[in-house]
Amino acid sequence: MNELWKFTDTDYKVYVEHKSAADKIKKVAKTDISTIYYLKGKEVGWDLIIDKKYLSKVKKIISN
Repeated sequence: MNELWKFTDTDYKVYVEHKSAADKIKKVAKTDISTIYYLKGKEVGWDLIIDKKYLSKVKKIISN
């Protein structure tokens, strides 16, 4: 499940469960992964903090 919520006045936090989506968001929003979640030593989720100016592009990525 992908999630998106307001983090600060100018930033949003995105959680994705697919590395390919995290990589696309990194490129589009010019950001980096802020948190990696693990389950039994395997990466299972990624958080990214994005500027609100990239919000519409990121929404398209996580809706696919």
